[in-house]
Amino acid sequence: MKLKLSWTILNTWAKGDHAGAIKTLMGIGIPENEAMREGKQMHEVISTQRLRLLDFMPENSIFEKVAPEKNDWINYFYADINEWLRLSMVADVIFPLKKTDQADPLQEWGVIDWKTGRQKSSEVSKMQVYLYAYIMQNMKYPKNVTEGYIAHIDKDGNGGIYCNDYSTYIINQEKIDLAENYVITIASEIYDTLQKRQNKLTKE
Repeated sequence: MKLKLSWTILNTWAKGDHAGAIKTLMGIGIPENEAMREGKQMHEVISTQRLRLLDFMPENSIFEKVAPEKNDWINYFYADINEWLRLSMVADVIFPLKKTDQADPLQEWGVIDWKTGRQKSSEVSKMQVYLYAYIMQNMKYPKNVTEGYIAHIDKDGNGGIYCNDYSTYIINQEKIDLAENYVITIASEIYDTLQKRQNKLTKE
């Protein structure tokens, strides 16, 4: 059995909603509410219009574009951590931090995750950007993520999208090691839970 986990699954499990995490893992989606639909729409507008909502975002920022049916899945990354665990992610934006070739293995990268809702950026778990850096470090063709941003977005009175708050996280190997411990701990718990369920079904 090979687990395929994302930040959503890991974070849901960490919050104690084990049933919700398992449902997401099994592909049973959570019904969308109005806030979720609006957040999704805002993400799509930012991506389609390539809105550089933070003043330091360079022109060559790479925005997500998720269209797997067209084999076009920009900013989708995955890493096989071991024989039983694959991690995957979709980054809202990544951008090079140095004025060197993006293919340069020494290039450093920043990653941005847009957030909607009531929480301030500082109230969102910074583990998410640490995890993104961990995944990208362990890909077949690694990227060195050294900066992570959690940015809260909203709409103004005219429907325009803007960023009203963001938090910056410098990422080093210590932070990536924290992400690894987080991942392995939770993934092991999920694996053991599923294995016990399978053993129970086998006995029945």
